Amino acid sequence: MPADSLIAHLVENPSWRHQIVRIIGQVKYGGGDFFEILKTVSQIKPADKEEWYKSWNDLAHRKREQAKSELEQAHVYTASSLFLKASNYYRMADFYLSLDDPRELPTYDKIVNCFKNAWVGFDHPIQEINIKFQGESFPAYFLKSGKETKRAPTVILMGGADSVKEEKYFGGALSCIKRKMNCLLVDGPGQGFPLRHLKRYLIHDYEKFVSAVVDELEKREDVDSKKIAYVGTSLGGYFAGRAAAFEERLAAVVMWGACYDVLSDIYNYFPPIRERIRAILGVKNDDEAKEKLREFNLSGLVEKIRCPLLIIHGEDDYICSPTAAQKVFSQAKCEKKLVMYKKDELGSLHSQHDNADEVSSLVFDWLADTFKNSIPN
Repeated sequence: MPADSLIAHLVENPSWRHQIVRIIGQVKYGGGDFFEILKTVSQIKPADKEEWYKSWNDLAHRKREQAKSELEQAHVYTASSLFLKASNYYRMADFYLSLDDPRELPTYDKIVNCFKNAWVGFDHPIQEINIKFQGESFPAYFLKSGKETKRAPTVILMGGADSVKEEKYFGGALSCIKRKMNCLLVDGPGQGFPLRHLKRYLIHDYEKFVSAVVDELEKREDVDSKKIAYVGTSLGGYFAGRAAAFEERLAAVVMWGACYDVLSDIYNYFPPIRERIRAILGVKNDDEAKEKLREFNLSGLVEKIRCPLLIIHGEDDYICSPTAAQKVFSQAKCEKKLVMYKKDELGSLHSQHDNADEVSSLVFDWLADTFKNSIPN
């Protein structure tokens, strides 16, 4: 049986269950406490989104206040840990709020602020930078591979339809810098800051934004411009496919959850996500969404990919169709690898949140090995 069935007695709704599996997978990286998570979700009535918000928001608030108290006592590492948990718990509180809910933007801003406050206890260098794209600035976080200034391989990490860049800290950033690779966490159109503060909605030609990111990275003296990779999770797997097909400066690409056609592989495949997709597209109804999504596919593009490609998916993925991974793999002409987690195996769920540590090691070991075998800058 898939891993999410282990908590079915606590959470009946499959979509909600996935969110609990998702945050449990982030516990190792500081994104929460296992028992706090289980206790919180056990107190929420089934399908009660108001109670979901209140429970997670209350927990996040408690962690934030504890963090402030510890910081006043100069307990910087304790405060940092608490701020990280608060950030991720605010993300959970925010998850089912509509973008027009008056609580949504303040809650999102708390995700960001708590994450930044956590830097006080970080042992690794991190800085906020801006990506210039179509006349506007998109905030990003650059995590250095070490305190030295020498050029290093760099990995761009991006999530999907409901992710924010702060969450990606728990979804690969630490695995990346442990392997002496820089890491960039960024939200593009339809995500995080750009969606909420700039009203920049999802675009089909995501390679244009990725190219702007690469432009910025190439300017840095601590980035090896010949060793820049892109990792896209969930809907970010679609972004990854577009980027790999068009952006020749990428040395490697990972589709951490493949998506060939957003309309068929996600929107039609998993109806509960439709409201979210409509919101990030900036459309009001189903017909408008389907019309816009006709452009969101990799038809005729996969064959153009030249860099090494890693595709990861699971047979129990009920959010993005597993057939997408097979389709991308069969059409790709480049050096490629497909890892498909079998039904009921740990890792078989969406984005492998049910086996986060093992799959994170797989992804970043593969990238490290690929960089070793590439041409040095």
